[in-house]
Amino acid sequence: MTLKGKQHLDALQQETLMILRYYFALLRLFRKKDFDKISRSHFVDRIISMKALENDLVIRISKFDDKNKKTHSLHNLVKELNSHKDIFEIKSKLIEFTTGLRPLKTQRRHKQLAHLESGKEDNDYMIRYNLLPHVKRIVNLLDLITGKTVTYVWKDGSHEKFDLRNEILAKTHIAYLNNN
Repeated sequence: MTLKGKQHLDALQQETLMILRYYFALLRLFRKKDFDKISRSHFVDRIISMKALENDLVIRISKFDDKNKKTHSLHNLVKELNSHKDIFEIKSKLIEFTTGLRPLKTQRRHKQLAHLESGKEDNDYMIRYNLLPHVKRIVNLLDLITGKTVTYVWKDGSHEKFDLRNEILAKTHIAYLNNN
């Protein structure tokens, strides 16, 4: 792999760690069972916090599909892999990722998050998108590119340590409305 490819890979693996941590935080907020102990205002605050995490995840996931030559993205990484033994499979999986992400990226990211299309509003605070398939595609593509199972470990402090790959990808989560 070229030096440029290594730089892309390192940046994308770090971004994947952030995506997994944000997703983990979103799942934990979603699963909190203290609704009978909090006020309506705190409940709305929690929903808005969860929506902010979801919005950030949409932006972060979309970075992987950026075709701008000056960015770290899967497209730019794959350009550096011409001699990779699995290049055809990698390119095929990248097309699957791009195709699967397109509706979310064009409808949510392009028209409401990164830009606000004329005549549109962005005042919805409900969690709406099943982001897990996109996260899985990213993780699996990076595994294929590196030729190994990449670990994603996060420490919140000296005692709290999470294997985010296991916490998120190895378990079944039904945490979103699947509207995308």
